Amino acid sequence: MTRIDAYIGLTDAFKVVCTGLHLGAYRVETGQRGAIARVAVRQSDEGPGKAAVALSRALGGGDLPPGIARITNSAGGFDDEKVGVCEVYGAPGASATGSVSLERDTASTQVDVQYQTITNDYPYGPLEAADESLTLDGTLSLPGQGDATAGEVVVDSATRSATADNGLAIIVEGTVDIPDNVKRTHMGGYEVVSPITVYVAFEDA
Repeated sequence: MTRIDAYIGLTDAFKVVCTGLHLGAYRVETGQRGAIARVAVRQSDEGPGKAAVALSRALGGGDLPPGIARITNSAGGFDDEKVGVCEVYGAPGASATGSVSLERDTASTQVDVQYQTITNDYPYGPLEAADESLTLDGTLSLPGQGDATAGEVVVDSATRSATADNGLAIIVEGTVDIPDNVKRTHMGGYEVVSPITVYVAFEDA
């Protein structure tokens, strides 16, 4: 007599898993710099999750904003920037295209957000909470990915998934404005005040 084992696995029929954005770390001069600096982290051509970073003046002007420098190549122990990535698994229905929104029950591909100093650890480098928090204004947005336009997600027809590996993951980009006249007590890690929910739906589900 012998024995045969049998197994079955159960997992979520439909789920969306997201990783957050990192807008980077920057060295900022204190006092009057003469301009509000805007940091923009966009999807790069290197694939889902890889970031392209731009510094500009928030109120226009062709010159780079003075008194601010990006920390690159993990210098000083900081992780590089990354866009947000949301992966879809087990999309319901038969349609390959679903909708993506940053607000419930309405089509929204961009929302305004605010940042204040961290309440726990800063996960991307050696920073603590600021002694005196600024309120930083920014945006989060959906640019589209692959064949999907902004506000859409296209899943692989065989696996019903949109992932970083298959190049179809949902991308979330971000901007943040760093004000003029920053004080030394403002230095530290910052996080979005109210995390945003990404809503994904398939109409024929």
